[in-house]
Amino acid sequence: MKLRDFEYVEAIARTRSFSRAAKELYVSQPALTQAVQRLEEELKLPLFTREHNRVTLTVAGELFLEEGKEILKITSRLRNRIASIANIHDMTIKLGVPHHYGTHTMPIIMSYISSHYPGIHISLTEDVSFNLEKLLDSNQLDFALIPFPILTRNLRYEVLFEEEILLAAHNQRALPRSMSPLTSSLPFLDLSALADEPYILMKQGQKFRQITDRIFQEYEIRPNIYFETLNLATIEAFVRQNLGIGFLPSSIPRDRSVTYYRFASRNASRKYVIAYKEDNYQAKASMEIVGIIKQALEEQNLVAYGRTDSRQLVLPHSPPPGTRSGKAAPFPC
Repeated sequence: MKLRDFEYVEAIARTRSFSRAAKELYVSQPALTQAVQRLEEELKLPLFTREHNRVTLTVAGELFLEEGKEILKITSRLRNRIASIANIHDMTIKLGVPHHYGTHTMPIIMSYISSHYPGIHISLTEDVSFNLEKLLDSNQLDFALIPFPILTRNLRYEVLFEEEILLAAHNQRALPRSMSPLTSSLPFLDLSALADEPYILMKQGQKFRQITDRIFQEYEIRPNIYFETLNLATIEAFVRQNLGIGFLPSSIPRDRSVTYYRFASRNASRKYVIAYKEDNYQAKASMEIVGIIKQALEEQNLVAYGRTDSRQLVLPHSPPPGTRSGKAAPFPC
């Protein structure tokens, strides 16, 4: 069975004539008849009835045509997508990324694009994710790589990877460890024993701060806040200087002077997505960039920095999802 067999059956059924279908398909009528006979022999069932110069589908023929149309649609879509990749040239894409993530992801993405798709040009904007969402909504950006959740209604997204939220502390800072419920390369601890430790946190209103606040709520901790910042890199730098402990996403490279801990929480992970506006013409015409960016990150094993165990660690006393009070503040990450 070949792809052209589906095309032959579709044309004959639509024109109800072998001769008209042959002309449409640019093949001779005897060749078309032989192809159908070969297919019927292979299937061991007739696909057409031929009476008084009229051709109609049998029950088997109707089933073959129904499934064949889906195959032809998939084939056409695949050909169009492959062609769109092959014809990428002199394309400029306006891409947004948060400062901290840009430091770690953009060199990987740009290296892959320059090697495989030199015709793609990236115009990069670095800002907090809330501002990037506004730029997407106003069509000033085509795509943005931002952490979930998306706060702007008109935006669509595809998940690039899921990252785990880890607690980071300097190697010289002694923290009480717990027995890990999972086989893990990372140590495990109970956050309830760290209420008095100095925390370096993102400022209120940031998406990442909303996550860490929910973690504190799970453990009924009022954190001892030493410093607040707008930048994850600042948290990392303060931890390296042993000025306190802080939460960091697992997608960033690990520092040798820092120990990274797991802890039990239903809020200890988040998605990192590529977002776009549904009615942005340039974004629609450039959707293949989504697959290209995914491939770039996968080839560089960026996801390896994320969750290394798919099982979720949940506190026994944690409330069910959706039962916490209050609303997430519509501010950036």
